[in-house]
Amino acid sequence: MARIGLRNLKTALAVFICVVISKVARLEFTFFVAIAAIISMENSLTNSIKAGKNRMAGTFIGAVIGLIGALIKPGSAIICGLGMIAVIYFCNLLRWRKPISIAGVVFIAIMVSLGGKNPYNTASTGSWILLLASQWQLSLIICFSLRIISGESAASSPS
Repeated sequence: MARIGLRNLKTALAVFICVVISKVARLEFTFFVAIAAIISMENSLTNSIKAGKNRMAGTFIGAVIGLIGALIKPGSAIICGLGMIAVIYFCNLLRWRKPISIAGVVFIAIMVSLGGKNPYNTASTGSWILLLASQWQLSLIICFSLRIISGESAASSPS
């Protein structure tokens, strides 16, 4: 019978803490916060820091290109396709291979979450708020995830 390991418990604890904080702070994007906790949790503090940096870099690229796409035509299938080309191109240009998936997820989340509304429309949540909120929330969650895993002994960290 397989046992529940320490990484499993740390990931679950990180998700739990982040969902509770999201609910208490009334954050709109709890889903993305929980995803960040899962993605950022690695087997060592060093690897978790790398994953956190990749997550933040991908979020930034995806949010910026998503905002540009939403300003052109939110929800457009053509802009979604062209935007994904831009996301992958700029990540490759910056030699950011690992953040490509996250950048794509953030880009698509912005493009399809506006319901066809222009981000300048103050009656909608808008991409500006999504851009700022997702970056802030993901940074917060990465800090919590890293804090939880930092309780490991120095012996378990790679040299």
